[in-house]
Amino acid sequence: MTQKIERLKELVDSSPLVIGEYKTKVLLYLSVVLLGCNFGFLAKHFKKEEEKIRNSVTAFAIRFKKSRKIQGVMFRITRDFNKQQSFNF
Repeated sequence: MTQKIERLKELVDSSPLVIGEYKTKVLLYLSVVLLGCNFGFLAKHFKKEEEKIRNSVTAFAIRFKKSRKIQGVMFRITRDFNKQQSFNF
C-alpha cells in the first residue's frame, strides 16, 4: 500500500495544476478514494493526527464537488494512476 501511495504522490507532485497546500489534500483524498486507505493508516503514514486528516479530506471532498477545475485535475491524476496500475501486474 505504501508503494501505491508513493506512486500517487509522484503523480500529484508532477501535476502542474496542483500547487501549494492542495498537494497534500489531493493526495489524502485520492488515497482514501482510489486506494481505500483508512484514516488510521494515513495518520501513521503521514505522521499526523487522524482527526486532522479526516477533517482535511472531508473539507476537500465538499470543495471538490463544487469545482469543475478540481474535478478535471482529479480526473487526470486518477486516469494516469489507473494506467500505471494496469501495466504493473
